Amino acid sequence: MATEDSFPYEYGSDLHCLWGWGHRIESLLAKEGHIPSKFDWIVFRPSRDAADAMMRFGVDYPTVIQELKEYLSCAEEAFEQLQSNGSEHTEFVMVDRMDVLSRRIRVAAEIIAERENTTAGKSKHNGDLPNIVVNEKLSQARYDGNGSAGKAFGEPLSPHDQRQKDRDEWIYDQRIKGSTWRAIREELDSIRKSKRWNSLATNSGIRRAAERHARCNGLTLQKGKGGRPKSTG
Repeated sequence: MATEDSFPYEYGSDLHCLWGWGHRIESLLAKEGHIPSKFDWIVFRPSRDAADAMMRFGVDYPTVIQELKEYLSCAEEAFEQLQSNGSEHTEFVMVDRMDVLSRRIRVAAEIIAERENTTAGKSKHNGDLPNIVVNEKLSQARYDGNGSAGKAFGEPLSPHDQRQKDRDEWIYDQRIKGSTWRAIREELDSIRKSKRWNSLATNSGIRRAAERHARCNGLTLQKGKGGRPKSTG
């Protein structure tokens, strides 16, 4: 649970409202025993304050905000599928879409904050970043297991991001050793508090973490086994 002192942006500001939207999604996904349900719309849809912030930021940062709208639309589609056909597969897709959306929100806030700091005290003829820069950072949020824009530019991971990276690596290693998704999930529940790792409530969430680690490190994960790094040429 975030406290006011832990907020990265000024409390009550548009950046705070935007970041808070993503933080709520992250908190829901980290909640022990969470299973996607018809009530998730309360969290993954932006609050009135977040929606107002998006509208205002959309004037100066249309590319960034359009990215968020597209991924919100993907979450909405996954939610509709979950409502019409509840299954392990649709639950997995819903969690995945919310996870991607939350990380995109975080990076969008970082991009805007970076630009706002750069242009502070100067006239902003056009605050929107070139598409190539925006796409590079936001794509990193999608494919990086930590969702950190800073990592793409050589900055150190935050303690939270480093713990998630360590957790995903541990899950991947357990899978390589032959453990089932269920066994990994149960063992994770027993050790996560001592390591300060977030829990994963479903087997699909465990699998996704292993796949994320494999993807980010050029590894393969097929038929329940890990593999060597992919050839680069």
